Amino acid sequence: MAALETYSPFTTQETAVAPLLSKGKRQDERFPEEFRQIFIKTGTVSSAAGSAYVEFKDTKVMCSVFGPRKALRTNAVSADGQLNCDVRFATFAAAQRQRFVQNALEGAVIRESFPKASVDVQVLVLEANGGEAPAIITCASAALAHAGIQMRDLVTACSAVRFSSGWLGVQNLIVWCSEEIQTNSCLGLQAHVGEELLLDPTDGEERRAEGAFFLALMPQSNEVTHLSLTGEWTPQSMAEAMELCTDGCVGLDSLVRDCLRATPPSRNTKAK
Repeated sequence: MAALETYSPFTTQETAVAPLLSKGKRQDERFPEEFRQIFIKTGTVSSAAGSAYVEFKDTKVMCSVFGPRKALRTNAVSADGQLNCDVRFATFAAAQRQRFVQNALEGAVIRESFPKASVDVQVLVLEANGGEAPAIITCASAALAHAGIQMRDLVTACSAVRFSSGWLGVQNLIVWCSEEIQTNSCLGLQAHVGEELLLDPTDGEERRAEGAFFLALMPQSNEVTHLSLTGEWTPQSMAEAMELCTDGCVGLDSLVRDCLRATPPSRNTKAK
């Protein structure tokens, strides 16, 4: 009988990490300033006052809006209506993002239009592969508009991450507004050289980023509803990220509006 030998179960093999950029393109063949393929559709939940479904390729979000309906608790100080946001990732709630979403949307919703009542926004993230916050905000805004909730403006959101080096890129945003209508738009964003910014990052790009930038914007009125940064940023790179994400939000706003025009209003709302 051959002698028994032991081995270490903790032996690992080193694997090479693929570069984020190769010949000016990312690992998924996008240019630095290019969105992933995006799908938007409203009216996906018949039982809700308004609803929307958004895909940023492998990041998939569904939102349902209920109300206005009588608020369970009223504010003794203000007669304005209440906006309640609930965000869940598949089977568990992400409480830290509920306040985040509410902050981004409250500035756009005209709460005095439904006094002493509440509007409930229920978001479910079905798949998450980076860019969850922009997908959530854009989806919730589209659902609110589909529900006929009075808003000062739509809210769209974009994120970008920062790396060293520089490549030039062209943005190409593809959106299907419904099963019948397909819209292809090429949004010309100013390219930049120096510190590299990647628009609409995947989860892998977010994990390897030196800094992250997030912007929620009311594009028609050019008002910021939420802005956050992580990591180290120079004034120049912050300005470039702001311009990149602002132009991205404007492009998304146009596409969401096209989608809303193409979708019949919810059966629970009156056509305007």
